[in-house]
Amino acid sequence: MSSNQIELSFENFEQLETRLQHLLDAGYRQQGNWNLAQTASHLNDWLTYPITGYPKAALPTRILLGIIKITAGRRLLKKTLASGFRAGRPTLQETVYQEDALSDTVAVEQYRKSIDRFRCHNGNLKPSPLFGHMTPQDMLHLQLAHAAHHLHFLAPND
Repeated sequence: MSSNQIELSFENFEQLETRLQHLLDAGYRQQGNWNLAQTASHLNDWLTYPITGYPKAALPTRILLGIIKITAGRRLLKKTLASGFRAGRPTLQETVYQEDALSDTVAVEQYRKSIDRFRCHNGNLKPSPLFGHMTPQDMLHLQLAHAAHHLHFLAPND
């Protein structure tokens, strides 16, 4: 992490949405690989999966995730919830967007709509391929930690 970056954490979606709006209003310096549109699109995908279902990974990946889920999934979830996400971890390629795929404003608006959908969702959440079944509270905290991880690479211009 560069000396200009600050650690972020969000206690709720309102704080996250305030940060997104601040980045839109003030502009930002990109200190990582993704701009705001790429970040919001990626986060949007991962926020919808607990409701709609996770993409089906290739068989070798599913086997590996299943082994991790059974042997260390709960422990890994607790560690992630306690200390956040670490940089450099692989992600699903379909959740990585081209720089010019969407404008920042459109991507953030799509993400906000998914946040509202998540807030209003009363049904069961789909089990994570890595962590298994999660409580809505744990899923919320995981989503907020994921957002903080990615958004700390975008520094507001002010």
